[in-house]
Amino acid sequence: MMKKFVICLALLLALHLLLQACDMSALILRNDKVFSDFGNAMSDNGFSDFDVPVDYLAFVMSRSNSSMHNDGYGILHYQKENFRLPADNSWYKYVHSAAEANQVWYTGNYFDSTNPQDVFDKALQAIRLPENRASMVLCHARNASSSPFAPGNHPFRLNLNNRTYSLMHNGFVSYEVRMFMINEIYNLDADWFTFQTPNFSDFTNAAFPSCWIDSEVLFHYLMCHIKEENFDVNVGMRTALKKLEPYMELSTEVVNFVFSDGERLYTFRSTPLMGMNSAYKLSFRADESGFSAVRTGVAAAAETEILMKEMVVLNDKGGVERYPDFLDDPVYYSYRFSGGPPSGPQRSLPIAPNLSHPGISITFKLEEAAQIVVNIYNLKGQKVRCINSSVLAKGSHTIRWDGSDRRGKPVSRGVYYIELIKDKQRTISKVIYSR
Repeated sequence: MMKKFVICLALLLALHLLLQACDMSALILRNDKVFSDFGNAMSDNGFSDFDVPVDYLAFVMSRSNSSMHNDGYGILHYQKENFRLPADNSWYKYVHSAAEANQVWYTGNYFDSTNPQDVFDKALQAIRLPENRASMVLCHARNASSSPFAPGNHPFRLNLNNRTYSLMHNGFVSYEVRMFMINEIYNLDADWFTFQTPNFSDFTNAAFPSCWIDSEVLFHYLMCHIKEENFDVNVGMRTALKKLEPYMELSTEVVNFVFSDGERLYTFRSTPLMGMNSAYKLSFRADESGFSAVRTGVAAAAETEILMKEMVVLNDKGGVERYPDFLDDPVYYSYRFSGGPPSGPQRSLPIAPNLSHPGISITFKLEEAAQIVVNIYNLKGQKVRCINSSVLAKGSHTIRWDGSDRRGKPVSRGVYYIELIKDKQRTISKVIYSR
């Protein structure tokens, strides 16, 4: 009897989580395109073929209604060659208090011309204007699952490093994991929440991160790690997500998201293709007509489903970078230098690491002056320290690592990797450090 009760409880939990799923879409135009270059949605097969950019936005709005996602929606767009998001480039319709929960959704005229304009209709008009030079759009319909309830909506925004970073989350994060992320942020930067506040601060507990929307806590957790890695998005995200990986195995946690640095779209999926939480799907496409897009839901004919624990990066040149083993690569560095993960150690610039107790000396020769970056990684692929980032003159050089991390604390004995970057060339060497 008890076994049947547990099974029924698990099924009820799974059904509850499925009903709580939000929907989202994001797209990026090729750098020679604007929205007015593409046709309108609903012109052929409704928006089910996803053959023009606005189909992706219409899909999300179709899900914002009284029976599905009834806690509001949000949409924002970046402009070409501008990584900073102007204040009037984002639009939100959202629940302002717990009393309004389940009572806010799209009621505009995109699907019914007899209705008055809603927030989405005004946003779409602005995005379609050629003079607004929309280059990237993120759109999200919310079905709140956070407890305690917090007002507001995705996409969330954060201005750092002369950019506006943004994030949308499709899933849920438990209170326990939320507190884990908050504590991690405090460990990395004790003043983070002194200077960083929620996007929607018009609620009683806005000063307490534990009361924010779970997705916004996730955003700040990722951003704190990205900042810690000198705003290298790939490395910062991997470090942050690696710490969350044990929680991703639980049915109570879903960490599917779309992230932007104003230049690219980064999409990560934590959920499996089959079984528990597999209904939380993500798919993408790169269309030869000049746009790339990602969205929730079952992949259409022209789309490709994103795999579990895969990172997909879309850029404004029509390119797609896929990292199916984003969390499992034993040595992870920013792939932007080579356009993809290395198949093995790359010897574009010979280096000779030698033990020099305590520490390691790295010797190499330059045929000409060049910008040289030298990073140290541990066996988990986490960056331990950057020991050089400067222009070096022509000739022989020796750079010494004293065996300490970025905070000056001695590291433990074991295997480490030395990454040396010269322009777009990279050299990787494996060393055994013994102090």
